[in-house]
Amino acid sequence: MPENILSIQNLTKHYGRIHAVNELTLEVNKGEVYGILGPNGSGKTTTLGMILDVVNPTSGTYSWFGQPPSHHHRKRIGSILEQPLFYPYLTPLQNLKILSLIKEAPSTQAEELLKMVGLYERRHSKFSTFSYGMRQRMALAASLLCNPEVLILDEPTNGLDPQGIAEVRNLIRMTAARGVTIILASHLLDEVQKTCTHVCVLDKGKRLFAGNVQEVLQDTVLVEIAAGDMSKLQRALTDSPLIRSMELKQDLILVSLAENTTGSDLNAALYRQGIVLSHLVQRKKTLENYFLELLKSSE
Repeated sequence: MPENILSIQNLTKHYGRIHAVNELTLEVNKGEVYGILGPNGSGKTTTLGMILDVVNPTSGTYSWFGQPPSHHHRKRIGSILEQPLFYPYLTPLQNLKILSLIKEAPSTQAEELLKMVGLYERRHSKFSTFSYGMRQRMALAASLLCNPEVLILDEPTNGLDPQGIAEVRNLIRMTAARGVTIILASHLLDEVQKTCTHVCVLDKGKRLFAGNVQEVLQDTVLVEIAAGDMSKLQRALTDSPLIRSMELKQDLILVSLAENTTGSDLNAALYRQGIVLSHLVQRKKTLENYFLELLKSSE
């Protein structure tokens, strides 16, 4: 039985008429890298704010480690909700040692964490000289003081260049490999797919899906198809019980097949209707495909 870390039950936050989060329910277990995915305004940051006690819920409950939230549990959680403030005229080593005193963490952790996030060689440079990517790594080091059991990150790769995104992604993987449970919010589908083990999809404060990332990707077969008469093909697909959805892509149609259906099944069914496919290629399913399907079905 997996050890439960976070349990959210019908968590809701209203700002007047705006329903930022609407009866959200989800479970996070020990060792998971759990991504809360959704477009801007979907309720991701509000959700993180509520479970960190910085935003008061309108209704609903949540628990940490199987118990109601308390300041004792907060000590077991590291977080980056916004860009943390560091003293610009001090070095990263000095900044972390000050935070160590505040958090009552061993001062020796400062150098260890700077090595982990790749900033040890710049430990004597002023923080004001750091790039945005280096500041993100510094923030991650600060959040790991006191060896938290859980790490909460809000858009950890936001504003980074491709190299910075890759660096932060690797740091998240390294942290998870140490046994830390990670909960992160992101609107970047590719990053969630590459980083997370589990995902919850939000849109306008509502949960559209929650589950294992790999199960999502393996659940449905995608095929690209084309025929001489594309209009006839499209009409046949519209009424076909063999597909879940379809999307027009220039001179091709991307089809999401129904459960236990193969490309051969679809090809044979279309042939019986007098449609000969000139193109049929199976594609690897991505989280983006699934995400767009969910958003369309919720409209």
